Amino acid sequence: MMMLGGRSWWWSAGVLAALLTLMPTMALAQNRLPPCDSDIYCHGELLKTVQLAHIYNDSKYFVDMTLKFPPSQVTGAFETLMNNTKNNPSQTQVKTFVEENFYDPGKEFETWTPGDWNSNPEFLNKVQDPELEEWAKNLNELWKKLGRKISQEVKQEPERYSQIFVPNPVIVPGGRFREFYYWDSYWTIDGLLLSGMTETVKGMLENFLKMVDKYGMVPNGGRIYYTRRSQPPYLIPMVKLYMDHTNDLDFLGENIELLEKEFKFWEDQRSLEIKDRDGKAHRVAQYRADVGEPRPESYREDYNLVQQLPTEDEKQELYVELKSGAESGWDYSTRWFINNNTNKGTMKDLKVTSIVPVDLNSLLCMNARILSQFYNKLGNYTMKKYYEDVAHRKNETMAKIFWDKTDGTWYDYDASAEGKRRYFYLSNIHPIWSGCYGQENSRARTIEAVIKYLKKIDVLEYPSGVPTSLENSGQQWDYPNAWAPLQHLIIMGLYEARSIHHEAESLSFKLAEKWIRTNWEAYLQSKPHSMFEKYNVTVVGLPGGGGEYNVQLGFGWSNGVALRLLDTYGDRLTAVIGGSGAPKANSLGVMLFVGCVILRIRSLLFGYP
Repeated sequence: MMMLGGRSWWWSAGVLAALLTLMPTMALAQNRLPPCDSDIYCHGELLKTVQLAHIYNDSKYFVDMTLKFPPSQVTGAFETLMNNTKNNPSQTQVKTFVEENFYDPGKEFETWTPGDWNSNPEFLNKVQDPELEEWAKNLNELWKKLGRKISQEVKQEPERYSQIFVPNPVIVPGGRFREFYYWDSYWTIDGLLLSGMTETVKGMLENFLKMVDKYGMVPNGGRIYYTRRSQPPYLIPMVKLYMDHTNDLDFLGENIELLEKEFKFWEDQRSLEIKDRDGKAHRVAQYRADVGEPRPESYREDYNLVQQLPTEDEKQELYVELKSGAESGWDYSTRWFINNNTNKGTMKDLKVTSIVPVDLNSLLCMNARILSQFYNKLGNYTMKKYYEDVAHRKNETMAKIFWDKTDGTWYDYDASAEGKRRYFYLSNIHPIWSGCYGQENSRARTIEAVIKYLKKIDVLEYPSGVPTSLENSGQQWDYPNAWAPLQHLIIMGLYEARSIHHEAESLSFKLAEKWIRTNWEAYLQSKPHSMFEKYNVTVVGLPGGGGEYNVQLGFGWSNGVALRLLDTYGDRLTAVIGGSGAPKANSLGVMLFVGCVILRIRSLLFGYP
């Protein structure tokens, strides 16, 4: 058999054939793959025409719709529309085409009530305040509203849906987020376990593991247009939460290789090497979804943004940055802006693929340590030692690349400029939660330094929590917004440090009290009573804003974090409205005015919002 470069000729021919098959698709995006292969939901003229016609305010609405007919029939109807209108249909004509060929979102689900839901979970016994106990019961009720089971029709006719079929029911975030989301599910699962819903959690984990088996990683969310980008890798910590509640060694043994596979995705597909000041190389991870074309769920926004750029290459590069920002979960923030070596700028200045994030690398360090613990449970001491060594190296990287001894915090790293990005983002302190401090000094001194840093930049005194950043950019992952997972990070990180630093627990409780009160106040004020995906740190009870879409109700991770804090501090938290610094509901107007005055004074005195 003829050999070419050590491989058989038939193998080379197969590769060539595969490449030739991909070439038309790749050409769509300047040698980059599109978000997925569907020419209805992911790329192509049909998607472009519908999304730019602006039929729906939210671009996601269309790509969540279900085809009424087979794809070939729908694309044929679209070709007829374009031929009849000389490729220039009116908005009304496009709307008619969509209504004739698509069902509204929701047809992909069937009715489901969690079989393991119960009205009186054990954690309620820890909540001493009667009003907060009643609220916690209502949050527990929300799991039923957020539950979704995917219809068997999706499995039988997948080409008619953007929904990815998974066999087990899921708890979704809420609002426009009708499908599972990857990193959201960590905090949702924490709350579900507190509610005693172990079987629901096991099913959600099995779904994620099936995604790893199929795609090599967990996609951003449960739609085909998400399958070429991921989100922060919380699957291994999710399994740890489940194991801590169940010690289900059979489940762990059956799936440990898939957990490794997901870990290796980040090591192999999302990593690069950088050198520290001593010239030693460190392997670090970043968000890097090298995928062309607009995000289908935000098609119009992306397309209009890149029209400001002069060349097709620049447009495709910005599409990559947009998807990489979505992969980070922080979509979007000045955290990802690089403009003349500053974090000031606009969405055109997104440079996610130039930045090495603290929290991602801290999380992967944690993942390696958990894998070592898992292998120890399974009695595989060779692999236990292997991942122990991986965790040790990653912990050292946290010290050598990210830790800033002068400021007393960790910072993201700019791989292009080869230096730290010395801006406050709440993600900076992820290591106090992951436990990957990376310091040669004592952990107590590290916590002391971090607390001093947080006090110095004055982020601990806002009435409703710790801001995501100090940049008032209008992006949703910036000031004045606060997000449940980041509040969980700082509150529980400090809580875990309570035995090594005298101030850690009191500060943890103070922040937990603020977060619970703003969640509680917003819940009382909203009609119907609701939890929100984000909140405003300057006014108690005010939902967050900014970004590409309106604030969403639900909300999976907000529910989960609230339940975790009620479980941790339920014997001390109270629902006293108007006391201990919590404003009354009818004082919102005054608080908004005062807040604006304070912000203006801060701006004049300190030069930042």
